[in-house]
Amino acid sequence: MTTEEAEQQIRELNRQVEELHGRGKYSEALKLAQRVFELARNELGENHAYIATSLNNLGVVLWAMRNLDGARSYFEQTLKIRRRILGDDHPHTAFSFNNLGSLLREMGDLPTAQSNYERALEIRRRVLGDIHLDTATSLINLGRLLRHMGKLSAARPYYDQALEIRRRVLGDKHPSTATSLNILGGLLHAMGDLAGAWSYIKQALEIRRRVLGDKHPRTATSLNSLGRLLHDMGDLVGARPYYEQALEINRRVLGDKHPSTATYLNNLGGLLHDIGDLAGARPYYEQALDINRIVQGDEHPGTATNLSNLGYLLKDMGHLAAARSYLEQSLDIYRRVLGDYHPDTAITLHNLGLLLHDMGDLAGARPFYEQALEIQRRVLGEYHPRIATCLKNLSHLEAASGRNAEALALMRQTAEIEDRMIGQVFTVASDRQRLVFLRVLQANQQCFLSLVVQDLSHSLEAVRTASDLVLRRKALAAEALAAQRDAVLGGRYPHLREVFEQLTLIRRRISQKTLAGPASGESFAEHEQTLHQWRQEQQQRETDLARQIPEVSLEQRLRQADRRAVALGLDEGVVLVEFVRFDVFDFHAAPARGERRWHPARYLAFVLPGGQPDQVQMIDLGEARPIDMMIADFRKSVIVDPRDANRDIRRQPPESPLAAQGQIGPALRAAVFDKLVPALGSCKRLLLAPDGDLSRLPFEVLPDAEGSLLLERYAISYLSCGRDVLRFGAASSGQPSEALVVADPLFDLVADADTASTAQTRSCRSRDFKRSDYHFPRLPGTHEEGERVAKLLGIRPWLEGEALEARLKERRSPRVLHLATHGFFLTDQEGDPNKESRSLEMIDTKAGSIGRWSGPLPEDPLLRSGLALAGAQTWLDGKPVPPEAEDGLLTAEDVTGLDLLDTELVVLSACETGLGEVRTGEGVFGLRRAFIVAGARTLVMSLWKVPDEQTRELMIDFYNRVLSGQGVADALRQAQLAMKKKHPDPYFWGAFVCQGDPSPLAFSAR
Repeated sequence: MTTEEAEQQIRELNRQVEELHGRGKYSEALKLAQRVFELARNELGENHAYIATSLNNLGVVLWAMRNLDGARSYFEQTLKIRRRILGDDHPHTAFSFNNLGSLLREMGDLPTAQSNYERALEIRRRVLGDIHLDTATSLINLGRLLRHMGKLSAARPYYDQALEIRRRVLGDKHPSTATSLNILGGLLHAMGDLAGAWSYIKQALEIRRRVLGDKHPRTATSLNSLGRLLHDMGDLVGARPYYEQALEINRRVLGDKHPSTATYLNNLGGLLHDIGDLAGARPYYEQALDINRIVQGDEHPGTATNLSNLGYLLKDMGHLAAARSYLEQSLDIYRRVLGDYHPDTAITLHNLGLLLHDMGDLAGARPFYEQALEIQRRVLGEYHPRIATCLKNLSHLEAASGRNAEALALMRQTAEIEDRMIGQVFTVASDRQRLVFLRVLQANQQCFLSLVVQDLSHSLEAVRTASDLVLRRKALAAEALAAQRDAVLGGRYPHLREVFEQLTLIRRRISQKTLAGPASGESFAEHEQTLHQWRQEQQQRETDLARQIPEVSLEQRLRQADRRAVALGLDEGVVLVEFVRFDVFDFHAAPARGERRWHPARYLAFVLPGGQPDQVQMIDLGEARPIDMMIADFRKSVIVDPRDANRDIRRQPPESPLAAQGQIGPALRAAVFDKLVPALGSCKRLLLAPDGDLSRLPFEVLPDAEGSLLLERYAISYLSCGRDVLRFGAASSGQPSEALVVADPLFDLVADADTASTAQTRSCRSRDFKRSDYHFPRLPGTHEEGERVAKLLGIRPWLEGEALEARLKERRSPRVLHLATHGFFLTDQEGDPNKESRSLEMIDTKAGSIGRWSGPLPEDPLLRSGLALAGAQTWLDGKPVPPEAEDGLLTAEDVTGLDLLDTELVVLSACETGLGEVRTGEGVFGLRRAFIVAGARTLVMSLWKVPDEQTRELMIDFYNRVLSGQGVADALRQAQLAMKKKHPDPYFWGAFVCQGDPSPLAFSAR
């Protein structure tokens, strides 16, 4: 055989070796590689380049078969031959340095691996240049090694350089560019930069799906990366399909025994664990551990990860001895393979501390916590989410040990990191994801308040710090939406106006599809799948929009929102009362002893006088459930029409204005208001920011101790949260349109035959809304009300058949919007609070988040309340309606799509418009929130049904006062006082409350 023939045959056989290796047929590949080596040695001699190639292939196959020592021997021989034959300045020599480095990295010899990688990079830069794909490969390998060593910041410039090379050489849409994007996104995720990680990972996934398809292992890698990111943001529902898709792809393409399969099993196990399905999580963790032990060995970091997570699970299942054994095995591997100062070593140290903490062994837990915190700070810096987890659990340990001042200091540091996290998550998350993330953080706020209430109520510093935290955190999701609205509709980002409008359109598409039901020939499953895809598109558009609007992060607003800024924003003589409902955490409980850490919720009030930030007082109002029950009973007593013969008036003389309230009114006042009175001093003007079921209570109608009402003693108005004060008096940059009055809709409006519409409606409404449950009779009194209010405003009202939903949606920012019609409200959907996971956090080594929300995801509450317009009853009766009427039901979800940026006042002269689903810390999700999010500066609304005759009378008086220059809140109060003289019972006038800026309007129609 000639040399040329031998070389040709060897080339073909080596190609076959590579093909067998790629198909996972390692035994066949090894036998063939050995034959090739013998052939090359016999035909070409010991010093031929093909000998080195054959040795390299033998090493690659042995590596795949987990014979790492054998692979190392072949790689070292390959390198020796290539250096002798080709010299140190040859690409093949660099290739051998690179391969040997990768093998040594896996074997745990990190310093030698780094040396080999650096030699490979040095040769490639010198021989191939700085802009070459092999140079990019060396940069990536060095970056990966540094990340593996816990040197995250040092790894980033290598990744950045590699990405730049691949973009320049291959373009922005190449799979290798996607690889660089994905690994850079993973690094930023590990560094705690969730916003940056989101951008890179999403780009990588888009490229891989388009170029490689939906069933490629690299696509699976990006799906898993995105799932981990959502997992760390607390969005377990959003993360799960990404994990499941990644696992399905990997199993089908790479098999059940691949390391990536183990990774995806581990992540799915972690997700089920966080959901609370402990039994379901265990087999995933155990399968992952078995795979890594077989494929990567007992001394591999992947095996240590599985041991740590399985120990985490067993701890929560109550198997404490087994949990400790697994965690200690994990720590031993990490220390031996990665060293004492690696982030993964710190995670297992922390989790061992948490296990001992749960067992009540505080002294034993402390050194583990402290070592973990020291390592994490050294490697990750001061503001990483894992630092927040360590600080939080160490603060709980300090509180349990009676070191309350130290606990408070640690909680303040935790809150500072969380504030940064809020900024990051809000800039990449949809509205739903923001709410989920805030519910994750809520448990930490509840622990903070528990510490202050139980152990530090005497400390002025602690009380002030707690009030600052509540002022920063309350109603943040609505504020982010308002910031987005202000930025886009206010003209700061004109190029995003179209994106914003497209988002509104897709919401309407979803609404139309939701109400219309399955189309002809479409199954219910197909209908639901279409809606699911559209909702995903909606979330994608929301995240794209958020990413381009820095104001959504709220970073500047949160820095400015403290008691000092709010107090200085209040007029002298005005007092803010910020209520907060929180579950109580017991720092001394040990779950391993069967002791409960979480106890029933309580209400707190922070009382802040105008201009006196250091005079803030914290008042514990007591357990929440009895107060909530009293609010429900009080509402039942006061909202029954006194003209109803069945009304219970057994306790006081019928002539008393409080006759319908019995003793519940005084008891409720004593529970929620009397405790505030000493802190109020002589102040008679109150701004109340309620929380929980206090949002359903008009404080004005509570009886005082002398038999009158709080309305007569105090001027009261409402806010979503104390931060709202900082926006009072802000000038609008836009120009409002003329005022708009919509009243007395023709609910029975019927379409002409040519324009009839029965199914293609465009308003989004709850699945619980049943047509047969609702009937909207005509409200004759609203006709006169609409005409008289419109006359005062100098406009012509929209009455009867003109009160059309589509027409209203098209109207931009009327200066005043008055709506006199029926409202509807569906009661809250039931949730199971026992499914909410709020234990002290262990850190999953694949998803080291600061916490997770695992409660149920109820229906969007903005679908559960709204207003009836023209054609509503026709639609309910299944009859044809004009297209402009749509379905005649303007839901709160529809309202969020209105442009009310320059609207000064919205008056909802309809029943129950102030009700909605109450979400602790975020307020009432219904029309109240929707109109504020849409831009209305001030909102007047009702908390129960009021007869239209008394409503008309109240509204005319209110507008007369507002248009004469009185403040909105004062005008409402004076109108209510006047009405009270004619109709003493609060049923007729007490339902209306004012939320937002109580100041006078900026114009007068007279």
